[in-house]
Amino acid sequence: MRYLKLISILFIFIFLNNNSYSKPVPPGAGDGEVAANILFLVDSSASMQSWIGDQGLGATPKAVYDSQGRILINQNGRNAVGLLRYTAAGERDDTFMPMRLTPSEACDETNVTFTTSNRSMRRNAGLNFVRDFRGNTGDHLFFTINRERRDRNVVYGFTEDGTDCRIGIRINLQRASISDIDFKVINDTPYLFIAGPWRRGGHFSTCNLSGTPTCITQQFRGNVTLRRMGRLSVNNEGTMVYVTSTADGDLYGYNLDVTSGTPLASLTPARRCSNADSPDLTSGANEMIDATTVAVSPDDSNIVYLGSRINHAIQKLELTDTTCTVVASIGAGSNSVLTNTANSGELAADDVRFSRVWGLHVDQYNNRILTATSRGYIDEFNENNFTVASRDTAWLQQMGGPRIRRWDGVKQAINAIVNDTTLTTGAHFGFGHWNAGESGGPKKSTRGGYYCHTRTDCNYYKGWKGATITEGGETKTLNHPNGTSELCNSDSCINVGISSRGASQIMGVLEPLGLAWGTDSNAFAQLASKYFNDPNAGGQVFDPDSQCQLNYVIVIGDGAMMNSGFTHRRFRGSGTQTQKGNAGQVVSALRAQGVKTLMVAYGGGIRPGAMDLFDRFAEAGSCATAGSDECEPTIVADTPEELKSELTSKIRQIIADKLAFTAPSITATIQEGGALYQAQFAYEQFGEWKGTLLRKKIDGEGNVEHQTSKPNPYNNWSAAVEIKGQSKATDIEDSRKIWTAMPGATYYNNWDNFNVSNTSAITNLFDILGYTVQDYHHSSSTCTSVGVDGNKDDITGLINYMKGVDYFDYDGDCNVTEVRDHTMGDIYHSQLIEVGPPDASLDFSNTNEEAYHRSINNYAGFMTKHANRKNIIYAGSNSGCLHAINAETGQEEWCFIPPFVGALIPQIVNRSYDGNVDSVTIVMEEDSDGTKTEKEVKVAVGGTNPIFGVDGSPVVHDMFIEGYSSSGVEEGKKWRTILFLPYGRGGAGFSVLDITDPVIEDSKGPIHMFSIFNDQINKKILIADHEGNIREEVYNSSFASVLQSEEGIQALDNYTTARKADEDLDDTGETTTEQDLIAGCTGDDDYADGDFKDVGTSACYKGKTFHFANIILDIDDNKTIPAGVLSAKILEGGISKALGISSAKMVDGLLQVTFADEKVVNAYVTTKKDADGKDLPQSAQDDANTNTDQFAISTACKGATGIAPEYDYTQLGETWSTPRIVRIPDVTTTGSVASGGINTDKYVAIMGGGMSKNDSCAGSAVFLVDLSMEDRDSPGTIFGAEVNGGPINIVDTSPAGITIGAGTTATPNGSDISNAIPAAPLVITPDTAFGIPWRGAMVYINDLEGKITKINLTDSTENNAEMFSQTTLFSLNSTIDNARYSYFAMDAGIGVSKGQFMLFGSTGNFADLGGREENMDNILYGVVDPDYPNFKHLNSQIIPKGSDAQFVTKALLGADKANSVDNANVCKNVTGSTDFANCIDNKNAWVIKLGKDSSDNMYLPKTFRKASASPTLFKGQVYFPIYQPPPNDTPCEQGSAFICVSDDECGYNNSAKLKLNTPADVENPSNNACAFVRKGVLSELVIFADKLFANVAGPTGDEDTLFSILSVPGEIMQNKGGWRDSSF
Repeated sequence: MRYLKLISILFIFIFLNNNSYSKPVPPGAGDGEVAANILFLVDSSASMQSWIGDQGLGATPKAVYDSQGRILINQNGRNAVGLLRYTAAGERDDTFMPMRLTPSEACDETNVTFTTSNRSMRRNAGLNFVRDFRGNTGDHLFFTINRERRDRNVVYGFTEDGTDCRIGIRINLQRASISDIDFKVINDTPYLFIAGPWRRGGHFSTCNLSGTPTCITQQFRGNVTLRRMGRLSVNNEGTMVYVTSTADGDLYGYNLDVTSGTPLASLTPARRCSNADSPDLTSGANEMIDATTVAVSPDDSNIVYLGSRINHAIQKLELTDTTCTVVASIGAGSNSVLTNTANSGELAADDVRFSRVWGLHVDQYNNRILTATSRGYIDEFNENNFTVASRDTAWLQQMGGPRIRRWDGVKQAINAIVNDTTLTTGAHFGFGHWNAGESGGPKKSTRGGYYCHTRTDCNYYKGWKGATITEGGETKTLNHPNGTSELCNSDSCINVGISSRGASQIMGVLEPLGLAWGTDSNAFAQLASKYFNDPNAGGQVFDPDSQCQLNYVIVIGDGAMMNSGFTHRRFRGSGTQTQKGNAGQVVSALRAQGVKTLMVAYGGGIRPGAMDLFDRFAEAGSCATAGSDECEPTIVADTPEELKSELTSKIRQIIADKLAFTAPSITATIQEGGALYQAQFAYEQFGEWKGTLLRKKIDGEGNVEHQTSKPNPYNNWSAAVEIKGQSKATDIEDSRKIWTAMPGATYYNNWDNFNVSNTSAITNLFDILGYTVQDYHHSSSTCTSVGVDGNKDDITGLINYMKGVDYFDYDGDCNVTEVRDHTMGDIYHSQLIEVGPPDASLDFSNTNEEAYHRSINNYAGFMTKHANRKNIIYAGSNSGCLHAINAETGQEEWCFIPPFVGALIPQIVNRSYDGNVDSVTIVMEEDSDGTKTEKEVKVAVGGTNPIFGVDGSPVVHDMFIEGYSSSGVEEGKKWRTILFLPYGRGGAGFSVLDITDPVIEDSKGPIHMFSIFNDQINKKILIADHEGNIREEVYNSSFASVLQSEEGIQALDNYTTARKADEDLDDTGETTTEQDLIAGCTGDDDYADGDFKDVGTSACYKGKTFHFANIILDIDDNKTIPAGVLSAKILEGGISKALGISSAKMVDGLLQVTFADEKVVNAYVTTKKDADGKDLPQSAQDDANTNTDQFAISTACKGATGIAPEYDYTQLGETWSTPRIVRIPDVTTTGSVASGGINTDKYVAIMGGGMSKNDSCAGSAVFLVDLSMEDRDSPGTIFGAEVNGGPINIVDTSPAGITIGAGTTATPNGSDISNAIPAAPLVITPDTAFGIPWRGAMVYINDLEGKITKINLTDSTENNAEMFSQTTLFSLNSTIDNARYSYFAMDAGIGVSKGQFMLFGSTGNFADLGGREENMDNILYGVVDPDYPNFKHLNSQIIPKGSDAQFVTKALLGADKANSVDNANVCKNVTGSTDFANCIDNKNAWVIKLGKDSSDNMYLPKTFRKASASPTLFKGQVYFPIYQPPPNDTPCEQGSAFICVSDDECGYNNSAKLKLNTPADVENPSNNACAFVRKGVLSELVIFADKLFANVAGPTGDEDTLFSILSVPGEIMQNKGGWRDSSF
């Protein structure tokens, strides 16, 4: 199989301008390697506890009226708290307790076989209210669907007050779930209709409820409408059921006969209404919306109402058997997170805002309509006014809103930022919080919150206090960035110093952080100024003389501030006032020093006077002259989503502003037939980076012909030129085939469905991850003749942009329908691969090999059939495409947009770029004497955010599996060529394609098999099948703070009510009458009629037991939760520490956690005073003086996600790790090897968990993706998930030990690096090495924190090995302090002299190439596996499989005892050695220190060397690419690229044999010298014709970037290939 692995990627960057973009700087950018410093200072005042949306709702599937006109609302989101009731006035009805569980008494009438009592049902859908059930007056019921994982196919019927369960109905179909229900009385008989997806089709049930429920369940295998149904509604006569389809957005009407044995006789629609792409919603238009939900009018069966989650609108339709007429529409038509606010009947129909309409209810008793949205808003309309003439008066009121407090929203937004590697790669972060007060005590304590809020003499920061630790009985202090500010309490603190590690530490202190009273602007001003001017803290990272370093403070606040010194509008009333203080001057002075302050006004509802203060601070912090170009406006973010979006955009701009000059880079790979492929790109600051792929001829001696312009005699080409020629302005002319897998627009037989004719389907795709296309061109934008208000034109424009159209006006001519100058996106990290005719080996030496499996399953016939298959190059680009490029012509055969990459494409739109990008154009001017001169002219143009799209490296393997064709499912196994595509930095996901037929012809072409994505923000796993139908698996929130406990919420709500009452009388804060009445702590025992969480009246709770509603565990009620499923942390002195949990269980749908000691949550801390107003001593204070214990609960990475193990991709980070595809033995349910031999083995993709270094539950795992396709109803499952509890977990160690339950496992040798696995696994199989006695694969994986783990995936039982056994082979003793991060894959080989199997690797923080940590100690290493090729349990620990309760403890103990690089008994330090006499002898490893000499002394001046790519083993020499930052006195220059060459078995230095000279101005320590290449960053090395080829980021021309040199002579060890050959 002519599969060419492109071993290192060629990328070339040419920097054209310098403003904002989304991706971090390419390596080698000089000043681009000087990270920006960003300090978050977040308002932690008490007002941040306010609800966004007035307590709010989770995502609301539906709302209905009850018998008294009250409103029942169900919820189905992460923040859902069960079924609720609102009053008719739109207020929360507190007389109706949220239904989180079914009643304790079982249902009266049920066909459910398990108990129906106390079933968790916080997530529910499908709501119907029934009056006078069975004709019994006053007997009112409501029916709802339970959406909890274990009960998702159950419908319950409850009494109106929710206290009794009358009916329980279960659909007894395996893997069936219920999408919607409807209730109708037909001929005096009550019926419940139930439908939803089942396997690859759907089910429909008709249930007679005249007695004990009897249901007729019909199965419709293969029916897409039911499988992808939205909602259903049965007409009043019971003769037709209407179903909306999320697959195509149409409305289907099916004939129904409840008297028949098959009520739904056929799924051939009797009626069908088709939606319009981008429908016109204005008055009188007749274009139907993309239908999500439907409700038949109770007064007329030919009138139906529709709601759309795509078009964000509702409609009234009049139907006949042949026509569908739109009567009227209501809705702005674009997704909006804003509220609807107006007087009842006065909101114009076109101004009504929706965010994904999912629920619709038409009430026959009061002529009202209710809509429900995924954002938690319920809107009420007058049905009588739903006409063309009266639609502007139909809207009545809005209630609900997102259920989230401002404080929790801040945490969500910052969590998203610190987990986005595109942001953290280019910036160093720190974090602090502020409110008012020095004391950290009660509001009115001495120098407490009230004092500092109203006075100007408070002193914050007070210096830097390093962290104190104890090692080996010795106490020592670690300096900045370790530690906190000296003043660090609940009032203010800089908790995390700015550093490369800051982002990974922020959430550890932010999650448990609480709130206190007051907003003193002096607090954030002093914190920032004193920190950056402290030589022991921020002064170490801030260089005021640097020309390339940017420094920012981002202040987030939610309202009025004091002590600014500004004159501003009054907070209340008219006129102006001047505040005391000088915070504004402090901020201005800091800006003059080179540190800008950005202000964020967050949470909505900020009064004009307070907003005026934000604007004044924003001006003072960003510019010297008001109105100048440097001035930064206040960033306004009313919601957490807006906060995340605005902060992300601003941080991207900050990172982008660093860039100033050229940084080219290149990746090379050598084709068998003599061609080299270069992927290059030109950097664009405001737009898509311009990529290309070049084919260049290379001769047998390694000489390259660079000419690609045509004609040329070498058949060289540029794919960018060819693709530009294929791109045309209209779909009719355009010859590019751009396709994806999505519902409603099949790619089969055309492979060109990503176009404007499928706008609704593509909009649906965008909606999956919650992204909305911004309104770029509009009536007031730069190109006024182009845009219309709203984003409809922008959605179609974005689609056309993907095909090459200049919709965002890159050239500034306002022609947005022309093809832009360059249409191919950048190929950045994605390795190229060439695939031709099948040519995998059929030669085998034993029956364990895959070659044997091929030989007995007619692979030869597959080779013959496809012998003439064209050679195609597959390359991922960050435009979002996997390009399939003809290797002969360079033309694009097709472009595949993975569905979950397509969902991210709206991120490229940035409306602030419209006409605001300065582009320099060269024009010729002619003087009066005829002299012509060149002149630079600035032109205002548009732009976009470049994003990471398809950034991972595809791998290909021929497999004998079941699959699909363009006609659908193909039964039986056959040979197929499968491509596995990780998204890399494009996201936490991957896609799998069948590329057996790579060229589109004769109705054949590539097939999408499945895609998987971990949506970490919305906490759900998304699975797309071969047609693009998407199902989701929602998983648990992993975190809850004490303020999110039910006790904390009760205390906060009590305090808020009292505070508002006091402020209504006096807004100065002086009056605290009502607050004082509820001061003091109470506990559960103080209330006779219930617990504090239900009936507590004070502002403080004190007790050992706390309850949490936002963590749901799949564990039965009142059953003890096993140790290890939960953990807790508490904030003490600004430092996050472990907190033991005594016990935990689920009780009444809530997580109940009990601690050994009492904990306090106090919303109103007060102090007793003497007669003179002075504080009484602490001994005289009561518990009202007690601060909140700032703790948080977290779920473990395993056992607590709440989803089935086979789809537990919750540990999947950004898929940086390139997978390896192999066949391994099948296993039984207990994890032992199944019988049946090689023909029962499974194809799996072995892949590291990737990168998400700031999320403790993402990245630190090895995934075995099942590619066998034996259960096509469940594609992409995790192999071995049942016995491993999901993927194979790789424990994240810690030097402080790991707390499990109330105990702690000591691991003093653990690492403080947050673990992940960005590197590709190293996989040994019988096909890649000689003498392998087993079947399967042996896996070696190196993780970010420096462990090398060995995993047995073989049938061997040698040394008591079992399938999935793992052990820690070696430890690099990596810490944050020594910066030994392992980003790159290892290489491996067998030494010629000793015949030992060795692993080779290197360390260095690739995310911070310019980093200069004080104690940096990066290494090169070689490690022997003495037990190769067998597995052996090491470190006195037999680690059980991942589902075992002892797994974590034993794995941690094993890792702690592993041999390590710093143990001289097992590892020899060969630093500086050039002599064979210093070989490692009988030791198991060698190490070379990059920054130290052989005596372990740091080189001076320090070099800060680090690895820049994976090592390459060739002829007994290991070649390590190394980067050395520029000297400290010239940090803005480019650093230097080196090659360090080491003997494989001994490790001694052979670099001198490359005979390269080091310039005098480059440090290269003589006693450990490496070979200097040139300025820039070196890529991985490629071997061809005994030459080394590499690419250097830094030079300006593509020829200069390609570095080559003759390799060092050496000996060849005969083998069967290499470990990389397990995938190609």
